[in-house]
Amino acid sequence: MFDPTQYHDVLTYEDFAAYLNHIFKMTLSEEESAELELIQAEITGPSHFKGYRDNFWLQFRDASGIQRCQDTYELAHPKRGPIPVFLIPYAKDAKGMYYQAVFS
Repeated sequence: MFDPTQYHDVLTYEDFAAYLNHIFKMTLSEEESAELELIQAEITGPSHFKGYRDNFWLQFRDASGIQRCQDTYELAHPKRGPIPVFLIPYAKDAKGMYYQAVFS
């Protein structure tokens, strides 16, 4: 049976909410990176497991407009440090390419 008390390093909504409208550096390789702005963070509901973190999603924008593959990328913020996040590209407009991360 799932025991949420065993997961102390699980990312939460609160880990990101303080960095809304901030830039995260997305590592693409040792030589290449991109800048993603966290433009939205939203709690989508309670976990199905009692005592586990709420479900949430994040939306990032890459102003360069370059579409990257769906993959796990290291995102770093100067105050938060590096975080591995699975990103899904899902939209593009005149402001850039949009990526979503879902935590459930």
